[in-house]
Amino acid sequence: MFTTPWAIFALVSVPVVVGIYLFRTRTRRRVVSGLFLWSDQTQSRQGGRRIETLQFPLLLLLELLILTLLAIAAAGPHLQWNTAGRPTVIILDDSYSMQAKVRETDGTVRTMKQRAAEELERFLAKEAGYPVQFILAGNSASLLSGFARNSTEARLTLENWTANAPTAAMDAAISLAARTAISGAKILVLTDHAPNEELAVGKIRWHSFGQPLANLAIVHASRVFQADKDRILVEIANFATKEERLQLSLFDTTGNRILQKIDQPIHPGETLSFRFSLDGGTTGGPANFPVELRLTDDALDIDNSFTLLPPVHRPVRVTISGVPDELRLSLQRAVETSGLAEFVTENPDLRFTGGETEETPYSSQHAWNCRLFSERDDSKVQSFLGPFVVDRGNRLTSGLSLDGVVWAASTSAPMGGLPVISAGNVPLLTEQVLRGGSRELRLQVSERLSTLTLSPDWPILIWNILRLRSEHLHGIPANNIRLGSEAVFIAASNDKTLEIKGPDNAIQRQPVRGLRTSLPAARCGVYEVKAESGTYLFSVGAFSSGESNLQSMRPGIFGGWLDEETIRADYRSLVWPLLLASLVLLVLHLILTARSYAVRE
Repeated sequence: MFTTPWAIFALVSVPVVVGIYLFRTRTRRRVVSGLFLWSDQTQSRQGGRRIETLQFPLLLLLELLILTLLAIAAAGPHLQWNTAGRPTVIILDDSYSMQAKVRETDGTVRTMKQRAAEELERFLAKEAGYPVQFILAGNSASLLSGFARNSTEARLTLENWTANAPTAAMDAAISLAARTAISGAKILVLTDHAPNEELAVGKIRWHSFGQPLANLAIVHASRVFQADKDRILVEIANFATKEERLQLSLFDTTGNRILQKIDQPIHPGETLSFRFSLDGGTTGGPANFPVELRLTDDALDIDNSFTLLPPVHRPVRVTISGVPDELRLSLQRAVETSGLAEFVTENPDLRFTGGETEETPYSSQHAWNCRLFSERDDSKVQSFLGPFVVDRGNRLTSGLSLDGVVWAASTSAPMGGLPVISAGNVPLLTEQVLRGGSRELRLQVSERLSTLTLSPDWPILIWNILRLRSEHLHGIPANNIRLGSEAVFIAASNDKTLEIKGPDNAIQRQPVRGLRTSLPAARCGVYEVKAESGTYLFSVGAFSSGESNLQSMRPGIFGGWLDEETIRADYRSLVWPLLLASLVLLVLHLILTARSYAVRE
C-alpha cells in the first residue's frame, strides 16, 4: 500500500540515466607516430551524440538501484503488519434487489448476492479483523447474533442473510454500527448500489456489486369483490432504457388453466394498468380460487409473479332487538344496503339494541353491542344543528359531513365511553372497548325530532359501524399483502396456538396472546395458518418500485479505511528501511568512484 502513489512517477529518472550511458562518444582511428603528440591520451568516452552498445558497469547498476529505492520511498510504502487488524462490522444489504441475476464473461449466471458472498469469503480469509459483527440492512437494521471470532463462526452467522426485504435501511444500519460496534472498528458495506453521497476515506468501505439491468416488474396487484364479481387490478412497470415485450398471464392454480393473457409492447419507464373481472362460473358470486400473475423471466424473478387469493368476504352477523319501532325500519334498510351484513337469530357478531334493553349473554365472546337511545319525552330532548365536534381519527366518522343535519339528543342519556361525535358537551356517539376485545357503541337518535336518518350520513354511519366490525372478525382481514407490511390474525375465543407454514414449507408455531397477533411474512409466496377456529391463507408479494428498478445500480468501491488511525494501527512504514538501503548503496557508489579515480592517477 502506498500513501502517496503519485510519487512513483519519480521512476522516470531511471531511463534518463540509462540514456546517458547509451549515448557515448565513438572515436575515430588515427595513425600517428607516437602517443606523446597527444595532450590527453586518456580522453573520457562518457557522453556523446551516438548510441553504443549498452554496457552494465557496477556503477550504473548502483545508480539505477538507488533511484528506484528513492522513488519507491517517496511513494510512502506501508506493509500490513497487524494481520488481525481492528474489529470489523460488516453491513449486508438484505433487500431483494440483491437477487438480480447477471451473466458473467465466462457465461455463468450469478446474483448480486453471490458476487458479494464471494468477496466476503475472500475478505474473511485474508483481511478481516476479528471479532466480526454482522448487521442486516433490510426493512430495518438488525444485528445478526453475537461476535464471530473466526471465519468459521462468521460463515455460520451468514445463514440468516436471505436478501428478501423490500428495502435496505442503509443509514439506519450505519448508525447502528456506530452505536454498538467496538471502539475503533472498521465498517464494511456490501450492497448493489453506490452511496447517496461521496464517502471520505475513514472508517467505511462501501463495496457495490450492482450492475444496470433491464427489468419488468409487478408493482401493484389487488383483488376485491364488487358487484357480484371479483375485480383484479394489476400494474406493470418497465424499468429499462428501451422498449420491452410485456407478456402477462393470469393462471388459475386450482383448475390449472390460463384465464387471460396479455402480450404487448411497453415503453421504457412506462407503467401500465390492467383490470380484469372474474366470476364464480355456473355458481355465480365470487370466484373462490387463487389467481397467479406471471411475467416472463428477466433479471429479477421475485417481482415476476404473485398469487392473488380470493378476497375475504365474510358478512357481519347482525341481530336487531329492542330498538324502537320508529328506528327499526330505517336501521334495517341501512344494514341491508351496506352489503356487509346478514341477519341471524343467534350468535351475532354485532347486536343493535335499545338503550334500555338488558344485556343478554351470547356464546360469541367477541360480540359487539350498538345501543340506540331514543328519548320519548320531547321535553328532555334538545335538537342540534351543528357544528358538531367530530373525532376524525376514528374510523366511525369516515365520510361523514353532517352538513345541514338536525340531530336531536337527550342531555341525560347514560352515554358511557369515549365521545366520537358530540354537540358541545352532549355526546351523540360514544365508543368503549370492553374486556376481551369486544366493543360497545352508544348512539343517540330521535326519529321524530331529527333529520339524521333521512340524510345520506345515516347509511354512511351504519356502514362505518359494520365495516369496523368486519375488520375485527376472527381470521385474517387482509390476505393479499405486500412484502414488508404486517399480516394480522384476529383470534377467535378458542384460538390458543397458531401453526404457520411458509412458502418454503417451513413450519413455525406461536401462541395466541391477545385479540390480534402479528404473523411472520418475510418471504414472498402463500402462507397457511392453522388455528383451533380453522385454516386461513395469506399471500405476500414484492411490490417495491425502488428495489425492482435496477437502472441506478453500478459497481465500485467507495470510501476506504486508509485513514491515519488505520495506517498507524495495522501498517508499518517501509520508508526508513528504503532510505537506509539507498544511503548504503550511495556510500558504496562513492567508494567505487573514488577507487576508479585513484587507479587512473
